Amino acid sequence: GQCCYRDSFLSEPVIIMTDISIPVPWGFIRGLEFGNTAGRPWLGLHGWLDNAATWTTLAPLLPDDVHLVALDLPGHGQSDHLPEGVHYHDVEHVAHIHRAVKYLQWGRFSLLGHSLGGGLASLYTAAFPEQVECLIMVDMAGCPPRLMPGPIPTLGERMRNAVTRGESLEKHLSVTGEKVYETVDQAVEKMLQSSNAFSVNEKCARILLQRGLRKTERGFVFSRDPRLSVPAMDILSEADQLDAAEHIQCPHLVIEAEDGAKFCPELWYKVLDVYKSSPMFEHVLVPGSHHLHLADPLVVAQIIQRWWAEHGLVAKL
Repeated sequence: GQCCYRDSFLSEPVIIMTDISIPVPWGFIRGLEFGNTAGRPWLGLHGWLDNAATWTTLAPLLPDDVHLVALDLPGHGQSDHLPEGVHYHDVEHVAHIHRAVKYLQWGRFSLLGHSLGGGLASLYTAAFPEQVECLIMVDMAGCPPRLMPGPIPTLGERMRNAVTRGESLEKHLSVTGEKVYETVDQAVEKMLQSSNAFSVNEKCARILLQRGLRKTERGFVFSRDPRLSVPAMDILSEADQLDAAEHIQCPHLVIEAEDGAKFCPELWYKVLDVYKSSPMFEHVLVPGSHHLHLADPLVVAQIIQRWWAEHGLVAKL
């Protein structure tokens, strides 16, 4: 559907928000479309387990002449899950992004990514530099491994763990099905548990759950694919990460949250050092937690507005 989006900072409707569906061989990649469709194209990529709603508070505050398409990556939000029996590989999302760009018929566009989405945006920019006009990464540098804190497991340990955990989950779901929550409030409470939250507060959780819940006869289930919780098998080496960082040829910006989530701090700072060697890079450190763009969009918007004005756009804030 289509609606005017009204933001709490502004008294008038300032942007149109519509649903978008992109056909793919296994179903559809879905998302949200904001702004002037004749404007400069931007592609928005969310973080792990989030969805396109992550941009709904920031979108009305972006530069006027921006057409933002925010995707639900496969298995997230309202996008279809990958076929049964298939593992999710983070790096493979680069191919999914490319499918979306081809469908949109975009020649050049800008990338706006948060967390995993920022990492994927950087990889896409390295792979298709001729397509990307500018790159903005929110609380992310590079594409670090999606692992728990601590020593990175060996290749054998990582693959064994991914395979066995995937099989166990498949068996569990075949017996019990997905967890059903009687109310939205119960699902919010689940999201706010420390092991799940990644600094999401209640307001942010409720925004993300607008696309993150599916209604059933018995209540609500998370719309995201449970297989996304299986440990990643495809971890890029440090050498690959640094090589990708060196191949970013467009203006790029990292907006880092002071209390953000660094899954691999050592790699974060090494990638940041590579970025800093480019005259087209800027790094801004701001107060806030990992979902700062969703919780405090005005601060993030002002940084983006100023940065984009320096690259030829007129800021409106």
